[in-house]
Amino acid sequence: MSKNIGAKVRDAYAQIGAAKTLFEDGLKTLSTLLETPPKAPRPKQVTYQPKLTGRKSKLDRDPELRMFVMMRMDELTLTELAQKVAENFPPDRSVSKSAISNWWRDQIERQS
Repeated sequence: MSKNIGAKVRDAYAQIGAAKTLFEDGLKTLSTLLETPPKAPRPKQVTYQPKLTGRKSKLDRDPELRMFVMMRMDELTLTELAQKVAENFPPDRSVSKSAISNWWRDQIERQS
């Protein structure tokens, strides 16, 4: 009977030693992780894909026209804005309300 108790004590002692080793390894790993500075966050992934036509809109190419539209965007409807552009710019520089709408939507998509 004493052999069984001695063997059980040795087994228990071996298990305690193994548990102690695992605990110390885990504690060492945790300490290393806590001492290591966190990595910088990943930059936001850009989901905007520019149009593939290769040609920019009139509003993108003409800074004066773009500024004119931007200054009045909050005050006028698209129809009124297209009329103001037609009144203040020559026909080759005028834009339609749909062109203004598409350009404005693209601006919002680029910012998000």
